Amino acid sequence: MLIDFHTHAQPDAAAAAEFFALIGGDRPTRNPGTPDDLFAKMDAVGVSRTLIVPWYPAQDMVDARVAAGEPRTTAVKAVIDHWRGLNEWAAGMARTHPDRISSLVGFDPVLMTREEMEAEAALRLGQGACGLKIAPMFFDRPADDPIVTPIWDIARKHGVFVLSECSSAHGFGHHAPCSHPRGFEAVARAYPDVRIQLAHLSNGAEDEVARLTRDHRNIFADLSLRLVGIGEPGQWSRAEVVEVIRNIGADRVVYGTNYPIVDVAAFAETWRSLDLTDEERAQIGWMNAERLRHPVN
Repeated sequence: MLIDFHTHAQPDAAAAAEFFALIGGDRPTRNPGTPDDLFAKMDAVGVSRTLIVPWYPAQDMVDARVAAGEPRTTAVKAVIDHWRGLNEWAAGMARTHPDRISSLVGFDPVLMTREEMEAEAALRLGQGACGLKIAPMFFDRPADDPIVTPIWDIARKHGVFVLSECSSAHGFGHHAPCSHPRGFEAVARAYPDVRIQLAHLSNGAEDEVARLTRDHRNIFADLSLRLVGIGEPGQWSRAEVVEVIRNIGADRVVYGTNYPIVDVAAFAETWRSLDLTDEERAQIGWMNAERLRHPVN
């Protein structure tokens, strides 16, 4: 069994095109990013369940609307309403396809008030979502900033996990790198009952993630984006990938791709070529995702 526990599938072709435009690229023809393509790719690759992660670079979207002459308060409301629509669609997918789809609830704690986030979380979790999503780099605050505290409180209240974008030193456009794994240290200590999935194996601070997983039982990391280009010049070898995984702990690493950004067939082929034990493959391939997905209340 294989669970892809990090994707950005979109409601339709227009939404997929918007998503790629927002992250600065064209939609790959191999991955339209639509529900029909998602299910086809799942069947082709052998993925039994997919986690849909509803996310927007909301502050960039607000800034663009303001630059075009829209009042900021109006721009914020429009963007957050748009994001709520994506949350609603993702939760609906999980409700309609409970055996194949899971979903999260995306937030920007700078643009949204605590009350707004509490209401959105309760609504979408009730509709079928199983966790929360944040991207610290894109709201320019580290995970341990007080403005992010409502996210951790909401996760604790509902007994769900949080998937966070995580990167060592790479910013995006005008955004500073605010998602280094060190920002999760105090959070993991203060919220030991909240499970946290750090995306992309931290994208360069894997040793720090390994330290966190040794010290905190609630820290996990996912493989999204990181099995691309393996064996090419300047990239990890397959042996190095296995070393990183074992340093972090196979019981803490989660399979995820970041579809539709990556070629999921090539990603799965690389995954299956890694020299892992059957136990490690099961832990990473689906068991750890199930540990994160199921509430702990």
